[in-house]
Amino acid sequence: MRPLSRIVPLGDTLVPLGAQWTWDVRVSAQSTELLEGRDYSYTADTGEIRLFDPGRVRSGETVLVSYSPSGGESTTAPFAFDPLILIPANSTGLVIARQTVWQFTPGVDYTVNHRDGWILRQMDGAIAADETVVITGKAFGFGNEIDGSSYTGLPATPDDFVDHVGLREATRLSLAGVQEGRDYGGELHYGRISAALENAASLLRGRAAPLLNWHSVLAGQPDSGKSIVLSVARWQIDPHQGEEVRRVGEQALTLMDSLVAAQVPPANTGEEVSSISYGAVSPLITSSSLRGW
Repeated sequence: MRPLSRIVPLGDTLVPLGAQWTWDVRVSAQSTELLEGRDYSYTADTGEIRLFDPGRVRSGETVLVSYSPSGGESTTAPFAFDPLILIPANSTGLVIARQTVWQFTPGVDYTVNHRDGWILRQMDGAIAADETVVITGKAFGFGNEIDGSSYTGLPATPDDFVDHVGLREATRLSLAGVQEGRDYGGELHYGRISAALENAASLLRGRAAPLLNWHSVLAGQPDSGKSIVLSVARWQIDPHQGEEVRRVGEQALTLMDSLVAAQVPPANTGEEVSSISYGAVSPLITSSSLRGW
């Protein structure tokens, strides 16, 4: 899993997230400070502050109001939400701030394309044109904002998983436990699928690498490596899918054993070599161990 964290202005064009197959993408304001004219109005002659509805303060919240009364020292005081807040007349240096940053609403203030990795500001939402916001989330693979995404050691992607089981089934599996897997009309959630693919790839590498040249096997048989990871990931994500899925999972484990057994032993050069058993080997992953995940 790769964490996402970006501070960017959102205008009227698509803004790339820097990664594909994202989930839990959230957008928040960069500052807690409210803006006059957007969130409130201030009448200095009467000391009246009127909070706008809609604005970036909700009923039940508390705001911090800083001001300098005429001839007095600067002060900061908390005020419970009220459409009308009164401070001494002719106060200057007014600053109103939330106690926490404002969280924008997905689907209302912005739209995310999780598969391709971009975000778009909704023109009728609460994000001002070209406002700089903070974007956080998660994405499939590894990497960071500086180096970009890396899929090293991951033979299969979420797109491969969708091709493997079909969009309808992938959506059901991705929403299991979130919406009980029944909402076929929902959007595919990449988080659960990504975790299963990454875990399956890590498990195969971790169990095989200490004994065999697993990277060479995958390099020589990329489609086989992808098939193993996809089948194991599907089994892992929902081990109660039925006999057919169990059978395919067993076949994937058998295929891994076959790849290992097919490796050519090193030439006998007279030098001491590590005691690796080529040919028939005992399974490194068994159906019983998978059921225990």
